[in-house]
Amino acid sequence: MLPKFGQNILPAMRGVCAGLQYLHSKQLVSFVLSQDTVLVVEGEKNSGEDRFKLAHVGEPRLLHLSPDDSSGPAGQYVYLPPEVLRGDVVYDSRSDMYALGLMMWEVWCEQKVFGDAAETVTLQSFIDTNLQLETSQHHKHTTVEDGAGETWRTVMQGCLLPPDNRTLTPSDAIKKLEDINWR
Repeated sequence: MLPKFGQNILPAMRGVCAGLQYLHSKQLVSFVLSQDTVLVVEGEKNSGEDRFKLAHVGEPRLLHLSPDDSSGPAGQYVYLPPEVLRGDVVYDSRSDMYALGLMMWEVWCEQKVFGDAAETVTLQSFIDTNLQLETSQHHKHTTVEDGAGETWRTVMQGCLLPPDNRTLTPSDAIKKLEDINWR
């Protein structure tokens, strides 16, 4: 499911968190954060360490949807928090953390969030249905150690909380992800 990150899933998530930590320290966000907006820069042959860069960087802002946007496919908008899609709040650092939680869910379940809704459902229908992800199921990814799954789930769930309770920061996530071992 994740050819972009391959077996580098944990370094990728840590790299995304480090990128978010940097952006948030500069009062910036990675608008519409998803696996599709994370650039992988392959490491040198000797070090082997890939780097991960975030695209769509900008200042926190309200989402302005045109009628054409609302009547078209949900597309990348599925990675935005429900409160941002409704126009209730500004896309801010908490929104980036929500998107991180969605990326972690994709790794956890080895499938795209909300199935094929991005292509088959209009954005307005997606907003109206207010779909929620199931995070209590057991992970499917073969490189996640059995004991590490609970830590992964805790970070993922912390990212997907409602905005007033979404207090997990990128540095918090990095600390928790450092405790995870991969096979």
